[in-house]
Amino acid sequence: MVSPRHENHSHQRHEASREAPCMRTLIIYPAEGKALEKVAQDLGKLLKRSFKGKMPTLMMLEELEHIQPFLDHDLIILGTITMKDDIYWPLQVKVDAIIHEQVKADFSDKIFSAYTISNDTTNAMRCIDAALWTFQETNAHVAPGLVLVEDNSPSRLEEELVSYSRALKELRVTIK
Repeated sequence: MVSPRHENHSHQRHEASREAPCMRTLIIYPAEGKALEKVAQDLGKLLKRSFKGKMPTLMMLEELEHIQPFLDHDLIILGTITMKDDIYWPLQVKVDAIIHEQVKADFSDKIFSAYTISNDTTNAMRCIDAALWTFQETNAHVAPGLVLVEDNSPSRLEEELVSYSRALKELRVTIK
């Protein structure tokens, strides 16, 4: 038999996990990353279902000109191209410059994450870490990134995106 105390905590945890928090989401991807754009669209649809039907804003990196989109959203996900033995500098330089344009920006209620598509996990993680490095200097929550394997079947890719969107939802429930 489950004690009333344990049952109550279990019920509260279950309620928190079911609760769909309102989440303004921004997904940024480079124009030259067509596969990253497709992932952004698919991820956007999944997150829309997770976060009270609000469709995420999709934006090309090249359209990002100032800090306001970061301030206007709760969850910011960066798509990065995987480079062999290097990082994707256009993303790194632009995001770093924008974040440092407003030194006093409060990111304590923001979640930042990143994703890439690659068969090379080592280089993929290096690029994700580089994309998120700037936010580690702020008081933001930095969520683990997602490496999607290039050659995965569409169903496997969808499974990974569903799992990733659930993890982001759980993180949001936790910090709110």
